[in-house]
Amino acid sequence: KTELSDEIKQEIKNIIQASHYVLAQKEPELFIDTITSLSMSLKIYFWCPDISKSEEARSEVYTSICSYLDTKGIKIL
Repeated sequence: KTELSDEIKQEIKNIIQASHYVLAQKEPELFIDTITSLSMSLKIYFWCPDISKSEEARSEVYTSICSYLDTKGIKIL
């Protein structure tokens, strides 16, 4: 399956917004960048109020998203 349901997209946004590293006033953005018959590339953008913590923010958010997608049976490559 090479699409994300609205429910999964919203849950990813919720995961991002739950991070204390993420600026709450700006909604995260999700974009499907590339789609093939077997996979898709998802670009995720969010705002971090402290630029010195951006790598920590990215790591925490991506780890949480990967864990969530794993519970949904979606493989991360």
